[in-house]
Amino acid sequence: MGQHHSNRISISDGQNALRDFDAIVVMGKRPAKHEGPRELEARTALAVLFQQERGKSVGIVCVEGHDLPDSDLSGAEVVRNVAVAANVPDNCIVARSLTNCTVREVAAIRDALDDLGAKHPLVITHPYHVRRTRWYLRESGLAATVVGCSATLAMQMFPSGSAALHGLIQRGEVRGLRYGREFVVEIMLTILHFLDRRGRIEMFLADRIRGSMRDETAKAIQQ
Repeated sequence: MGQHHSNRISISDGQNALRDFDAIVVMGKRPAKHEGPRELEARTALAVLFQQERGKSVGIVCVEGHDLPDSDLSGAEVVRNVAVAANVPDNCIVARSLTNCTVREVAAIRDALDDLGAKHPLVITHPYHVRRTRWYLRESGLAATVVGCSATLAMQMFPSGSAALHGLIQRGEVRGLRYGREFVVEIMLTILHFLDRRGRIEMFLADRIRGSMRDETAKAIQQ
């Protein structure tokens, strides 16, 4: 299936967001078994490119808490590891292992942004998730710019950026049947949220399919 770009931020909009955001949020992504966290690494690499352009004082936030398949790391820990490897200062990383679905994720993101004093985050997710993510964030009262992670966007905005970061983004591109799967999942979750704005069904399904969240309340990973 060919990739559609209607949910991706335009380059001109991306440049405006580059001037305005005061924090960067990496939305969580649980990969299928044996795939590895390539999409999550790609989103983090794009976040680092944005941060380097904006200034390293801008925080990078991730709150995904469930352990990834074939790993003892949570999504937030993967984001932390990629950011640290790219020389992002520890005090600019907020990695809290707290959530297992978008409804919970948005609530935890709001709390993390409050702790940072951030009001206008740049949020990075899968291209097909942009519209629903923006919807959830708006309902929670967050004025966010949401971008779909893509190698094309990264290269157009940051042509002189780190080759290693661009490599991670390219490696994390979703194509073919996997892209079609994301499209189907997105339709289902959008319908669920339309029917249940409180997210009870989504949280129930997340706990059943992905497993309950780790109990990280007392030991949230934060710098």
